[in-house]
Amino acid sequence: AKPLEATRTPSLHRLLLRRLTAMTALICLTMSLLAYWRDLRNYDEAIMQSALQGAERFHSAILSELDRRQDLDPGKVQKVLDDMAAGAPGEETPLGRVVAVRITGDHNATLAKREAQTHPQAKQAGSYLADQSGSGLGVQAFKRLVRLGGRPHVHLGMTLNDSTGAPVAQAQAMYAVSDQVLEEIAQGTLRTVGLVVL
Repeated sequence: AKPLEATRTPSLHRLLLRRLTAMTALICLTMSLLAYWRDLRNYDEAIMQSALQGAERFHSAILSELDRRQDLDPGKVQKVLDDMAAGAPGEETPLGRVVAVRITGDHNATLAKREAQTHPQAKQAGSYLADQSGSGLGVQAFKRLVRLGGRPHVHLGMTLNDSTGAPVAQAQAMYAVSDQVLEEIAQGTLRTVGLVVL
């Protein structure tokens, strides 16, 4: 009986070791995903605030046009959007940058659009916005986390009201998260995984 016990014990140890390794890997994967999304969501609040400030400036610039409602001129809306883009530095902030914008009116009709010329995901972001119907003019603001070209982007939307507060149009933007933010998130994820392994 002793030789049989001797062969069973190492076999049992190997089985337990395999199961422990598999469970550790599963827990690490789960915790790393949770840490990644948690940290990214912490940043997207700041991204939302930054984008909303830009949307408010745009809203103020086209308020007189929004008051025309049915006679809204897409050419004037496009000019304001282009002028704002020309006046902005166009460089990435520590959080990232807006790479595509789309302004829509009734029935999701495009009034104006713009894409960053130098960003690698700009065309893809513009195509993504073109396929979106937004969340309707009744929703004041929204955000969604999406991946384009293997990188996280924040899809932002804001209703543009006229001076009486009635919804007239909607601004949507794709915000590309910066490399700096992604590096900080990756470091936080690695720390979480390290703690799990320990």
